[in-house]
Amino acid sequence: MSEELQTEETAVLEESRPRKKKKVWLGLVVVLLVASIGGGLFWKHVQTVKAEEAAAEAKKKAIKNYEKNMGLALAAAIVVGTHSEKMADQYHDVWYSAIFNDRYTTSDGTKHSYGSFNQAIKDQNSVYEQSGDNLKLLSEMVVFEGYMNKLKNPPSKYEQLYQELVDLYATASSFEKLAESPSGSLQSYTNEFNQRDSELAEKIKSLQVQLPE
Repeated sequence: MSEELQTEETAVLEESRPRKKKKVWLGLVVVLLVASIGGGLFWKHVQTVKAEEAAAEAKKKAIKNYEKNMGLALAAAIVVGTHSEKMADQYHDVWYSAIFNDRYTTSDGTKHSYGSFNQAIKDQNSVYEQSGDNLKLLSEMVVFEGYMNKLKNPPSKYEQLYQELVDLYATASSFEKLAESPSGSLQSYTNEFNQRDSELAEKIKSLQVQLPE
């Protein structure tokens, strides 16, 4: 066989070999691309769901914490109200006794004779200073205020309750001032004492039945 014929035969054999077509490669690339995009979208979806679940859980915990602080604020109001009532009532007693009985007994049991009502108030205040009641009442009010600060920006479902707690704080603050610094006449002091005492009790009772347990 001549060299020329061998060359031609080799060329024919080369041309007759099966070749991978470009369409096969293109199809494979498309499949891989679709799989990659699909996997990316699925992963993004998973991450979105996880983020939403985490946000929902965080919101749930925040609401629970808010509810807890509302309860603590109410408890602090009761402490302030109870202490203020006790102190203010004692001021009223020595004030009244000094005017109508010309004698009075301060809360430490000390008996005083023929003292003016101004002196009676000063003597009682000195007893509260020594016993630490003045400082304790102030500290109790600070605790109440601290819980109220935590209740700012309430969830929409608790906006009304927050306003009621704000009103409760204002009433408790007024009542605390009566116990801290008595002023006016005996009649005006008695009237304001009764008014604040009644208002505070009513607001506490109302909130007790509204706050979540």
